[in-house]
Amino acid sequence: VNMYTAHQIFYIQLIGNNEGQAHQQYEQMFEAYFLTAQQGETPMTGLELAISKKIVELHSGLLTIEQKERRMYITIAIPLVR
Repeated sequence: VNMYTAHQIFYIQLIGNNEGQAHQQYEQMFEAYFLTAQQGETPMTGLELAISKKIVELHSGLLTIEQKERRMYITIAIPLVR
């Protein structure tokens, strides 16, 4: 987890391994009830990112997912001043 501020924006960045996650699925991951877990993995509801994105947007922020090499970066950017 990285946290920093730049240009009046507060950033939180989560970095994880991208194990089998297709880049095409990233936008779908923000849809309610979209599941990526395979059988035997930790069960999820499919609401985690959808709710998180809505909360961030209510604060005039952005929640994005991007892939760099074998890493997945989830970045939350929230303005410090409205």
